[in-house]
Amino acid sequence: MNRNKRKVKLPSSEQLQGWEITKRIGGGGNGEVFRLERNGQLRALKILHRGDRIDRDRFQDEIEAMR
Repeated sequence: MNRNKRKVKLPSSEQLQGWEITKRIGGGGNGEVFRLERNGQLRALKILHRGDRIDRDRFQDEIEAMR
């Protein structure tokens, strides 16, 4: 199965604590990214495809690169 074509199961609104998913921003081999809005604030939510050690390490590298 091509990982890039997987359907991501989004968390329910209760799990998002008032954040609304307004659109899918994009996706790739590591996961999919969605735009969230709440009270005029914007955030991004990334859902990893597998969440294994390699994906978590890559995600941590992305976080560090944005700091």
